[in-house]
Amino acid sequence: MEELYASDAGPEDKPFVFDVHSARKGSSFENVDLIAVHWRPRNVCDLITVEVKLEFSAHAVQQALNYARFSHRAWVAVLVESGSASELVRKAPTLFEYAISRGLGILACRRRQGKSYDVFPVHWPLRNQLDPLEEEEFHERYREHLEQAGVIEPRNGWRFPRFR
Repeated sequence: MEELYASDAGPEDKPFVFDVHSARKGSSFENVDLIAVHWRPRNVCDLITVEVKLEFSAHAVQQALNYARFSHRAWVAVLVESGSASELVRKAPTLFEYAISRGLGILACRRRQGKSYDVFPVHWPLRNQLDPLEEEEFHERYREHLEQAGVIEPRNGWRFPRFR
């Protein structure tokens, strides 16, 4: 994700990609695996979410599509054996067509020796219009990471009371 979303427009020396898969801050359709911040002009950023799965499935696609409620661009990243994107199309042509028709980005991940992967975009995601309430809830769920990236201001220890 660093290579895809590196930008000179963002704050210097701030992280902009976060592995949050173990944080489990929401329901199964809110638990993103990766968050990235793509700074466009200096004060405008896109929130990017990625769902990582071992195989290309309807469940993986639906999870990633659900992230469009609170992220500007959503990806599903899946393991491929070959270096070809056509593998995904061959295995599930209707699902692949559905995913891209809904604006989902698709990343193919091929294992290399050791524990590393070659990751390449198969289809770039479209930009989503966010629901303001969903965006605010996303900011709260991942506040620590978004503060580190400079997307939202730190609270300096003071918090609004939570009413339930």
